[in-house]
Amino acid sequence: MSAEVLGRGLYWVSAFTVGGVMIDCGPPRTQHELAAWARGRLLSHILNTHHHEDHVGGDSALASLGAAVLAPAASLGRLANPPHIQLFRHLVWGRPAPLRAQALPPRFDVGELSFEVIPTPGHSDDHVVLLVPAHGWLFTGDAFVHERIRYAQADEDASVALRSLRSLLAHDFGVVFCGHAGYVREGKEAIRRKVAHLEEVQAKARLLGSEGLDDAAIARRIFGRLGHWHRITGGWFSEVNLVRQLRLGTDGR
Repeated sequence: MSAEVLGRGLYWVSAFTVGGVMIDCGPPRTQHELAAWARGRLLSHILNTHHHEDHVGGDSALASLGAAVLAPAASLGRLANPPHIQLFRHLVWGRPAPLRAQALPPRFDVGELSFEVIPTPGHSDDHVVLLVPAHGWLFTGDAFVHERIRYAQADEDASVALRSLRSLLAHDFGVVFCGHAGYVREGKEAIRRKVAHLEEVQAKARLLGSEGLDDAAIARRIFGRLGHWHRITGGWFSEVNLVRQLRLGTDGR
């Protein structure tokens, strides 16, 4: 799902359905199209991985069709009273309508499916992933996104996210279903490679920081010219944030 400009999607996000359950539900700007798709499909539950607008925007429209919405306990207040978001996020995603959801339990069973809810803070403090042990499926929300990320939001903590990713490697899964990367067939190996990438960036950032470079200079040394998202968001989504968060964070091994 994505908002479009001149027929071109701005930034894509996925939702997944299995056994009458939908995991995340895209941004507010696509909620009516998603609800139209969902009519007659007997969706019983929507499970949110975290509160960000590109993952919960369809909650209200789907709830009006009879689906029960569940989210991490730490997300509930932010779903009921959506926080302020920057203008570019309004333009790309839209702001979700207030919604009262139910808290996700540590394990959620529906029909023959059993979801294990695993806290994975870092991208946001309320982030969880959903593991279906019987099938080796891991629904990762925004915990994965890409093997070699270069951007981080100003309000996340990449060092905490790195610890969360390391912890996932202790679980038994194969396929990853990612909110932005989509279907990742060899998901565990992809997460392992992302951990290695973040550890490499962290080591370089700390070394360059010890030489007296500031975070912007370190980001340019590691990634080259700062990318378009740094410019579009005024530095809110930037390589500089990733460098700072990894450089200052604790290893947590």
